[in-house]
Amino acid sequence: SEDWFLFDVSSYSIPAGGFAQIDAHFDASNLSGGDYFEGALYIMSDDPDDPELYISIGLSVNETSDGDAYIYVGDSEIISGHSSSSVDINLYSSEDVLGVSMGITIDPDNDEPQLWDDLNFDHDVSGSVILTNDGPGEASLFIGFNYPLSGHINLGQLHLPIYDDLISGSSYNIDLENVSGSTPDFEYIEMDDYSSTVSIYN
Repeated sequence: SEDWFLFDVSSYSIPAGGFAQIDAHFDASNLSGGDYFEGALYIMSDDPDDPELYISIGLSVNETSDGDAYIYVGDSEIISGHSSSSVDINLYSSEDVLGVSMGITIDPDNDEPQLWDDLNFDHDVSGSVILTNDGPGEASLFIGFNYPLSGHINLGQLHLPIYDDLISGSSYNIDLENVSGSTPDFEYIEMDDYSSTVSIYN
């Protein structure tokens, strides 16, 4: 395994009807900007239709410079048939930030159905969250911190309801728009919009 990526276990066996959670850890603290790839996770089973599930592993690292502040979501591959899957929303800021706000839009990449009438968000930072669902695949998100933060910050997880009948390989675009933050002195911080992709596998 590369230094920036680690599974809690290298292999695991699950009995029929059983369940296991395997955590994956990504660390970009010693990486320069660019795209990094580390093979794939293979899940093998006795399912006659899908005996092997392949999940590629990659990491995109943004360049940083003094005065930068931006929001980002890593490209994700999630499995249909689960009641909910999630993607991480992250923030980088070279200066102290006391809160961020953004609009979230999720659109099908091709002819896939519109999804996610009811988005949810679990925050990982100490503070308050207001999430308003504005329509199918649309939401407004505000996160206020209890104290100023800077550097790379995992804001939390955006939860996406997944349906069993999705075609494997379907993809959806996640757009974070009108992104802004505020300093402890309540000065406005403008940030670029950001786009990412979620791919569905079953």
